[in-house]
Amino acid sequence: TARVQDDLRRLRAYVGGGSPLLIRVYAQPTAQFPNRMPQLFYDGIRELGFWVVRDIYFDPDFMASDAVTRGKARIDAVLAEVEAAGAFDRIFSWEIGNEFAANDGAAISALQNFLAEMRAHIQTRMAEPGREGFSKWVTWASWPPSDPLRTGCSPSPLFGCNPILVPSLDYLSFNAYSYDPERMRDHQAGPVTGTPYAGYLAALSAFYEIGRAHV
Repeated sequence: TARVQDDLRRLRAYVGGGSPLLIRVYAQPTAQFPNRMPQLFYDGIRELGFWVVRDIYFDPDFMASDAVTRGKARIDAVLAEVEAAGAFDRIFSWEIGNEFAANDGAAISALQNFLAEMRAHIQTRMAEPGREGFSKWVTWASWPPSDPLRTGCSPSPLFGCNPILVPSLDYLSFNAYSYDPERMRDHQAGPVTGTPYAGYLAALSAFYEIGRAHV
């Protein structure tokens, strides 16, 4: 509770301006803290007028025989937690939270199918009576080796280039790390900060704008 109160205190410093603030919360449960986002957090977010991208933490083994069953159970637990906090009105979208590693064609296909199953379950549960007016958008934040713009890839099976696009998602997300030189080094200065990182973000956005135009 003290940590949540301190986080809200810090967030109040961002209040102002005409644009709403969107916060992604990576609420990985632990044995000590199975509910990382109590009602206090959502009440504070509502007071500030902010929105939440609510991560749902999954077991990383998406290829396990019971992965879909366990994934649906995890979704149900998070939706129940948010509902108990009376916080569906603060959810902008639901994010399938893990940076799943898929290192070959079979694994990529399995991951795409798993994410599609998880999205379908979220949307089914959010269409239930009393929930249908709230967000059922779903996204997934891929990890760096799945970035379509990654350059200078390592030959290792873990950190090679494995671009992953999941058409079933409602919008695209990427974990964009400014300290990852493999993704930065081929990009020119960007339009905002004049850094290669800003250039990379502009190129990533342009890449998907072009792709969307050809869908």
